[in-house]
Amino acid sequence: MMRHLSPLLVSLLALTVGAQAQAACTAANANANTAESTASSAFTVNAAAGTVTHSLTGLTWKQCSQGQSGAACATGAASTMSWGAALASAAADATDGGGWRLPNQKELESIVESCGSAPAINQTVFPAAAAANYWSGSTFVATPANARLVDFNSGATSHAVKSGSNAVRLVRGGQTYDAFDAQLDTIPNAISFTEQTSVALGSENTSNTVTIAGINSASPISISGGTYSKNGGSYTATAGTVISGDTVAVKLTASSQGGTVTFAMLTVGGINGVFKVTTVTASGTPQSAPPLLSITIPGATSLPSIVNLNASGGPNLTGLVTSQLASVLGSALQFVEQSAQGTVTLSGYQGGNLAFMPVAFQTSDGRANGIYSVGNGQYQVVSGGQSMTIAPALVHLDQLLALLPGAVASVADNGVIVASYNGVLYSVQPSVAVGTSVGTGSARLLFGNDGYHHFIDAQGNGQILYPAFADVATLRSLVPSMFPGATSSIQLGATALVTLNGQSFSLVPDITLGGVPAERAGQPWWQESATRYRLVNTQVPAAAGTSQGFTKP
Repeated sequence: MMRHLSPLLVSLLALTVGAQAQAACTAANANANTAESTASSAFTVNAAAGTVTHSLTGLTWKQCSQGQSGAACATGAASTMSWGAALASAAADATDGGGWRLPNQKELESIVESCGSAPAINQTVFPAAAAANYWSGSTFVATPANARLVDFNSGATSHAVKSGSNAVRLVRGGQTYDAFDAQLDTIPNAISFTEQTSVALGSENTSNTVTIAGINSASPISISGGTYSKNGGSYTATAGTVISGDTVAVKLTASSQGGTVTFAMLTVGGINGVFKVTTVTASGTPQSAPPLLSITIPGATSLPSIVNLNASGGPNLTGLVTSQLASVLGSALQFVEQSAQGTVTLSGYQGGNLAFMPVAFQTSDGRANGIYSVGNGQYQVVSGGQSMTIAPALVHLDQLLALLPGAVASVADNGVIVASYNGVLYSVQPSVAVGTSVGTGSARLLFGNDGYHHFIDAQGNGQILYPAFADVATLRSLVPSMFPGATSSIQLGATALVTLNGQSFSLVPDITLGGVPAERAGQPWWQESATRYRLVNTQVPAAAGTSQGFTKP
């Protein structure tokens, strides 16, 4: 059964998913199935020299993989070798004057052809290419004994131990990263940042600088633009490149907490990493955040921390959040209450109510007013420089558990409830839309004609219990391996929206969790059929060691 997107989801994300006509690929890429991403017109082939120049990047590539030569690379076969042998092969290669090196991961990705697979490369420009893993020059910083790979069968990226054997394609020009890649594990110790300043709470200081020193190379290092936060402070870097001794101007904004700020994100050889911590002193009087609500629900073994909007300072914050939700959703919402279980109820939504739990609060948020999806089932409401993280919630979870004698439930901070009842594990998420006056009296749990369970509490509040992914973090980390190149986010209604090559589809989870068959031990996921998959839950204690099925309609 296909799940209909709720008006709230449409309002929050403004999603438009539809079939799009795509141009056919060139005859040389006859195995392709989407629009060509590396057009032949963007390359200049010098067949006599055995080179190819890419106009979009300025990089010059060897047309043949190492081990191949001749017209159309028809002589020999792509050699496989260790990472160290690949570096040596590059240094010794005198083709067209030499100067060759291993490409970094991003450079290799620039010639991946998303138009098909096996091989995932423009076969007109790079004939006889192998549908295989190719070494990059980028060390895998988390495990320096490994280097990053690009798979020219599917276009996916991964990493492998450097002593392993993989194919090699060389490049020259652009920014040389070899010196960094060969000794990446020692580079962080050579980088120093010097910066200490004061900035008033809630204000910006644009005169701060960060000096980068100690790199024994003239090759540039890339500083990624963006904001990075730590312990309540935030740091914004300007994208660009620097070399040893350069000074970079930055903007520093102090929040209510001040404290220690993680200071910069460097990209070395295509690998990101935070390399230094700098102290920042915030001045002024911190704004008080509403305290957390201590809640007790019979049958619930774990619950998220809930922001207490009924406490001092809460009513003003409640008004800001209610106003912002009302503005975005186009509804005249009014604050009703925050229950003893922490759920906030607003009236005036779709003829009923809106229910959510506030799980986090920021006193300083510089984004424009609005609602932002976190991607894990949570949303952040920004209003007047403050923000609150919210998630779907039942108005009366305690009454639901009372209907299920012996049930034990765990509630995550994205609203997902994992409950054990009569030896079966269930994973559900409540709808944010609440029907009112459905019928007061005793609480009850019904199975509706729409195929979902409906919970109606004793006060007449009715909510749908959607099947939900129990372990969102594991799902999102594995989606790129299930569907190479895809991104994902969890939507209202508890489905996962996956986007691949500009097209989107939903993954709909089962309501129950099961075991892991012995023959699947050690596998994080597997495919049961053309549209059915199973995922092993690893990061949620209540579901750890179980598996959950889901369908790609």
